[in-house]
Amino acid sequence: MAFKAEIDIQNFRAMMTALSKVAGVELSEVVKHEVGKALTQATTWTKVANRGEITKKFTMKSSVATYKEFEKDPTSYVTSDMNDNDGLVPSIRIGSKKYKLPMDINSKNFSMLKKELAKKRKKKLGHVGLAQASLFQTAKAIGASKHYKPTGNAKKAMSANEGLLKSFVSVKEKKEPFELSFKISCISLIKGTKGISTVMRALKGREQYMEKNFEKGVFNSAKSLGRKYGFEASK
Repeated sequence: MAFKAEIDIQNFRAMMTALSKVAGVELSEVVKHEVGKALTQATTWTKVANRGEITKKFTMKSSVATYKEFEKDPTSYVTSDMNDNDGLVPSIRIGSKKYKLPMDINSKNFSMLKKELAKKRKKKLGHVGLAQASLFQTAKAIGASKHYKPTGNAKKAMSANEGLLKSFVSVKEKKEPFELSFKISCISLIKGTKGISTVMRALKGREQYMEKNFEKGVFNSAKSLGRKYGFEASK
């Protein structure tokens, strides 16, 4: 099943159009500037999976010998040894067979299950920060990289999953009149971290930021405008 989220910036457009006119800057540049800033804020707000918890869930600390001893005499099994597996994922599927963990672990399949868990652990750890990195990829895809500052987790996930992330983001841009839309299909952003709501909150924050700057008279001078936004008014 595909999970997609589309960020609609039509309500955001009025603010950017006004900013473009006041600053005398092309609308396309203002849009990329503001969306890039919003994506930076949304990235810092988007949650990241706990590496320690992932490692715990996908690691078996017991041994084949432990299970052999248990199979000889279940009544003499040391309870604390079983606790080594308390953090395991509830189940794991290998091919068409599904194993409930730790109930289905025994001396015969221990090594196979341990290896399969290790594979999944490596994949899960490689995806830590994927939701944040999907916002990083969005900033790159819309040409807003110079206005965006990624977190360390976003950088790591981007480096490890660049090809995957490219498939997550699609962008449509129209020159005249300028229009920009983008779609993100990263399930961890949409469902796991609820990162889409952070994007909408960050866009709203940029609107409020501009409103406050108008009230403070920031747009009355090129100097103050440059200090707040990074570009100077041409008027």
